[in-house]
Amino acid sequence: MDSSAQHHLTLKILIGSAWADGVLKPEEEEYLAVLLQRYGEEYDRELKHLLAKPVSLQLTERWMTEYLYDSTAEERQQLLGAIGTMMFADRNISEEEHLLLDDFHAMMADIPAHAEAPELVKSIGRFVKSAIGKVTGHPSA
Repeated sequence: MDSSAQHHLTLKILIGSAWADGVLKPEEEEYLAVLLQRYGEEYDRELKHLLAKPVSLQLTERWMTEYLYDSTAEERQQLLGAIGTMMFADRNISEEEHLLLDDFHAMMADIPAHAEAPELVKSIGRFVKSAIGKVTGHPSA
């Protein structure tokens, strides 16, 4: 995913996360405004629409799933940091926000990070090679 598309998706996730408790607090809105401006998205119609009315948790989780399939471990940590900062902007993390963070952590555990995929392939390759070696009696197979 190119960086512009990733920033756009990140902002959608952040906006959806801000709506987790059904209320977009002024402090959260201010934090989001800074990010929108930082990424040159302050005039984006879709994002402005998302700021105007509550976003469902299901939609936010769908965006997170899309993000997770094409992100590295470092990008994921940056996103979680931004979500946490945004949620704590009003000095209070609601029960709904806390549950959403738990959901995001569970999703991250279920979907390997993009950079981790080659290691997973290597591990599977070593397992298959070992299994073939045991079956054929040739450990170096």
